[in-house]
Amino acid sequence: MTDPDTRLAALWAEDAPPERDPVFVVAVMERAARRRMAFEVAGLFPGALAATALLWAAGPLVMRGARVVLPILASPALAVTAGGLTLAATLWLWLGDRWEVFWDGNEGDAIQA
Repeated sequence: MTDPDTRLAALWAEDAPPERDPVFVVAVMERAARRRMAFEVAGLFPGALAATALLWAAGPLVMRGARVVLPILASPALAVTAGGLTLAATLWLWLGDRWEVFWDGNEGDAIQA
């Protein structure tokens, strides 16, 4: 006959959990990421509240100045130029150093996706 401890050890070895549980690991990582995000959002809240209060307080002053500036800004050429500059700045900030996605560095050879 076998020892009862040996039999129990053999039974427990059959039902042993895996060394790594990917579902559990992902769940823990997701929970940690959500917690970090909540702390980041909570950290941004006072600044957003202060900016909102500042813009609300400056509203009447901005509207007074807007009556003077709006006729000048109504020019279509100025609107197109501002839109182009905004688009260029957005692409520059968004892509950063990732321009090689569109261009491989060889003159005249655009990468074909």
